[in-house]
Amino acid sequence: MKHRSILSIAAFCAIAAQALSPVTFYASAASAFPASTEEMRSTSDGKYNPIVKSNRFRITYSKVSNTSYKVYDSKRNIYIVGGDYDPVSKIECYYRDRHKQYFFENSLNGLDFSYLNALGMSKLRYYTVSFSSKDEYMNEGIAAGTMYIMQQVYDFYLNEFDWKGTDGKGSALAVNPYYYANSSFASPGGNFLAFLNYSKDHPEHKEATTVAWDVAAHEYTHRVTIAKVKWEDASPFSEANALSEAYSDIMGEYFENKLTWKFGEDQYKASGRYSRDLTCCPADGKQFDPYIGRTFYYNYNTYLTEQSQRSDSDKIEAHEASTVISHAAYLMHRSGLPAYLGREIWYTSLDYLTKGADTATFIQCRTAVQKAAEAVMNKRSLSASDKAKYMNYIKNAFNTVGVPDHSSKMGDVNGDGRIDSTDVTKITLAARGYNEMDFSKQTADVSRDGRITMLDAELLSAAIRNHTADSL
Repeated sequence: MKHRSILSIAAFCAIAAQALSPVTFYASAASAFPASTEEMRSTSDGKYNPIVKSNRFRITYSKVSNTSYKVYDSKRNIYIVGGDYDPVSKIECYYRDRHKQYFFENSLNGLDFSYLNALGMSKLRYYTVSFSSKDEYMNEGIAAGTMYIMQQVYDFYLNEFDWKGTDGKGSALAVNPYYYANSSFASPGGNFLAFLNYSKDHPEHKEATTVAWDVAAHEYTHRVTIAKVKWEDASPFSEANALSEAYSDIMGEYFENKLTWKFGEDQYKASGRYSRDLTCCPADGKQFDPYIGRTFYYNYNTYLTEQSQRSDSDKIEAHEASTVISHAAYLMHRSGLPAYLGREIWYTSLDYLTKGADTATFIQCRTAVQKAAEAVMNKRSLSASDKAKYMNYIKNAFNTVGVPDHSSKMGDVNGDGRIDSTDVTKITLAARGYNEMDFSKQTADVSRDGRITMLDAELLSAAIRNHTADSL
């Protein structure tokens, strides 16, 4: 989730100037402390750690002195930081703010976030959390638990996909689990994750966001997709940014491995609460969540129609649109696509997506997932019958959410490869105001006037009768 706040012009200029000024670099962030030690420990008071979900687990620390134990993992190059360590969020937040995006677009597009990364990493040793003893570190809970879960996400990407760290190179990662703001976020340029601590102003939440393992993996995945697909500069209203959120939700589900497809449910005290319901399938393709205060979209046609009707200052935001794609992932899982295949297919599909800000689209995502599925199943030597079955699950899922195949023919509105009376019926119902599932608005606009009307149904019906549908 991206944090959004309003920053004054003066403050923005001051931060930007600081970011672009020369900074002192440490030779290596990892050389700031002695090598870390890992050991299995139990909390001295026997308390259950809500993040790890145990009172006994392996902790990692760097002993700087007899009274200073830094929360640092030299093997994985992960630092748990606190206090004011926040090298990039102020500019990142302003850059992403939906109401200021267009005003500052030109001045921000040229800003190199790597300066902010360097600035933040040069201060990393000063902000790494320390404790006077191992017991104090263990019993504090949030630092110990967050380090543990970050290690698990690191190992998930390394063991499953041979991807080292967030950037594939194992670069230093700073993680702040004590962040007080509107939402957790992954920075656009600096290798930095911030997780909300809800103890102050959010009594409906559990204290640490990282108690929800899917949320922890979600933010980590943002940095992975930034490294692989270069989405850091995508507009908050673009399909590329929505894909970034969708991939983070999907990989968060596969990492957590409960596969409830209710994103973020563990961060709430009350049962039945969550940040996004990826299973939802409302008849009109969208649903308002009164707790979150947002409308989430589950059908591409509904999203496209409403997005085209909104002003530039009120476009559908990326999180709200992301559920079109993450719902498709859920449908694949529900149909029977095994989790081991699902997570590898979605991760591999990143390699087939167009690189760069605002370039990837939902239709390109479908193509990428289908290509990745073929590659993954061929690599695993699946039988022809299993490959056909799983490919059918994938195609049906995208058809259900209305994302067409890039090669779909005009008139084949349900994407089944045939142009027939079923397609005419679906266009007719859509023209009369019904929100049809398994329906592609792009291939239903037979008249090519940008609308779905009875004229489209009549033209398609005539083409079928005259055997000219293939040439529409």
